[in-house]
Amino acid sequence: MEDEYLTIEALVRGEIKVKGSRFIATAKPIKAEGETRAFLQDISSQFWDATHNPYAYRLKGGVFRFSDAGEPSGTAGKPILSAIDSQGLTDVALVVTRYFGGTKLGVGGLSRAYHQAALSSLKRAKVISAYITKALTLEFPYDLINTVKRALVQYGAQPIEEEYSDQVRLTLAVRESLLGKLQTVITEATRGRAKVTS
Repeated sequence: MEDEYLTIEALVRGEIKVKGSRFIATAKPIKAEGETRAFLQDISSQFWDATHNPYAYRLKGGVFRFSDAGEPSGTAGKPILSAIDSQGLTDVALVVTRYFGGTKLGVGGLSRAYHQAALSSLKRAKVISAYITKALTLEFPYDLINTVKRALVQYGAQPIEEEYSDQVRLTLAVRESLLGKLQTVITEATRGRAKVTS
């Protein structure tokens, strides 16, 4: 399905050693660039004494970024991104922390080390399917709560916000490919009494 993609379930870490240098790779599932900045700051704090902390991330919608973080151009960020892409992953940020071991690896050796380190963490990760979702807001009378909630469970809609006043107002995250079907089912089940307001 076009709205389905692969990501990782939770933060995971791997490590390799190459000619005395330690490469510690930390991968984390993310949803937005703001989360990435916080993650990078956290890793930089944890490994404050490291030689380098290059990174890469890929988000749904084609958004990606990478940084060599002081390593020679093209030797760190791109190989890390390449590792993410080789596993077909999205919504993943990955930082590879390097502690220099005294032996220079050269451009090719450095690129391979960063790529292998990144893979060492990703291969330990639990890969899961995720879905692109859209927000849907419904308003309906109280007597329709059970009818509406049955439909929502059937289509895996996740609540974002619930408001109870003179009517019930629910804002939900719905899988993009199921949005139209869910709206039709709710309209039919409630005979048009549940209104889509967004």
